[in-house]
Amino acid sequence: MIYNCAMLTLGSSAHMHKSHVSVMYERHSIVGDALQGEYNLNIRDAQVEDSGDYRCSTPSVRAAADVTLTVIVPMVGPPDITGAELPLTAGDELLLRCRSRGGYPPPRLTWYNGTHQFGSEDTASNDEGGTVTLELFTARVSKWDDGANFTCVADQGFPDIVKPRAASRILRVDYPPTVSVPSPSIHAREGQSVNLTCYVDSNPKATVTWRKRGDRLPRDSIQRERSIQIVKVSKYDSGVYQCEADNRILPVGVGSIRLEVFYPPSIDSTLNDKVSVMYGNNDFSLNCFADGNPKPHIRWQRKDTSLYWENPLRFHRVRYDVEGTYQCVATSDGFPVVTKDVELDVLGKPQVEAASAQVSTNQGEVARFYCDVIGDPLPEKVTWLWRNKNGVESVLLDTNNGISIMEKIVGKMKTAMLSIDHVTGDDEGIYICKATNIFSSDQREIRLSVKGLAHSNTLPPYSTVERHRPDGQDPRLSASIQEEESIPVVVQVEPPAPPPKDKKKRWKRRGGDGTGHSQQPGGNSGMRNHHQADNVLNEIQAESL
Repeated sequence: MIYNCAMLTLGSSAHMHKSHVSVMYERHSIVGDALQGEYNLNIRDAQVEDSGDYRCSTPSVRAAADVTLTVIVPMVGPPDITGAELPLTAGDELLLRCRSRGGYPPPRLTWYNGTHQFGSEDTASNDEGGTVTLELFTARVSKWDDGANFTCVADQGFPDIVKPRAASRILRVDYPPTVSVPSPSIHAREGQSVNLTCYVDSNPKATVTWRKRGDRLPRDSIQRERSIQIVKVSKYDSGVYQCEADNRILPVGVGSIRLEVFYPPSIDSTLNDKVSVMYGNNDFSLNCFADGNPKPHIRWQRKDTSLYWENPLRFHRVRYDVEGTYQCVATSDGFPVVTKDVELDVLGKPQVEAASAQVSTNQGEVARFYCDVIGDPLPEKVTWLWRNKNGVESVLLDTNNGISIMEKIVGKMKTAMLSIDHVTGDDEGIYICKATNIFSSDQREIRLSVKGLAHSNTLPPYSTVERHRPDGQDPRLSASIQEEESIPVVVQVEPPAPPPKDKKKRWKRRGGDGTGHSQQPGGNSGMRNHHQADNVLNEIQAESL
């Protein structure tokens, strides 16, 4: 190394001083042409101890120039980095230590994260070893630090002479799985194919397992790591599916996907095809349950009508007129309407309805009485009774004496008709239509009025009485008639001859208030003689009264 020093018009010798102290070493010498005023300092085999300030001076010249000599000793190699040799786990602390390897002047150490300076530039030197150390500390690393490139740069400050040296450490951070799903909710129609997918971020790579919350996976499902395919979804596949990722670093990553399957409405099979209810069981209701997605709207319709009711179907009064077939109707948007027929069968006592509460007819004509009977079970037979003016009831039978009883079944209703030929005043009274089944009985009363009657104090002809008194006995003649403060009179009259045998029992009635004769009104002269005998009897009785 040569430091140049030149002095003009100098007649004496010059000296080179180091830190104001004249040094004369074997490796130091002054060279140059003194006649030209050149006094150059030559340092052979420069060493670190040669570093310092140098001044070229002469006693005759006060001003002298100072020269600083720095002897650079390059570093042996790049700095050494210790710490984080093994992968860290997210949440761990990070401590990296950078140590220079020799060199003079001591290098300045700087940490970089990628291309950005990281932390401070404070250094701690070691005089004994001539090394410089700089630490990098982070209290907590995260998954975002995985793959980070931390570089320690050692710079001696003279890049033109010796270039900076650097060492790097790439972090390896293990972290638990993080699961994300692109579609947290998926809708599908029953029968379609569905793919459920999740994305997993973890280090190291995680094992992915699919589960269905609260149930098993569908049998026809196919798992492919981060996705699962259900070939044909059904309504039973609806639910929450979970993608679980595990790489043995807690916590386990979980992602959830809700699968909603749309399917047509279906009416619960527990709804019976036929429902029986007792007559008079008020506030009875029919409830229909239907499954479907979207949730079906349930209504009731009376079949073959346009009448609709909301579910449940309520009957505030159960009568026979509500009996019939009702349909449970379930509707869902996007699917066909589903129905189920339910036959409502009303059981109970019969219900009797009369066409009219009073029947009027002319004497000698035919009187007809009608009643309709509804019941379940339907009565086998309708009973007709007659209550006369005295309040005595008799059962009417279908005979050939002018009483005719007919019954006709139409659907679940029975129509009964009673007809009486050649009515007279004696036929007036209350006619009762009575029906009975295993539960109870019901009846309706119809009053008969006969027009065109002759008002007389005499009894009616015997032929009229005998329609209702087949044995010929009249209760008005069954005992002596007495009045207060009168002399009792006993009249004995020989009864008329009985009718011919072939005419007997033409009129028959059960449960009457007595027995009477059996004779057909009208006929030959013999019959007229009997009527005359009746009239004589009536006249004698009237006179006695």
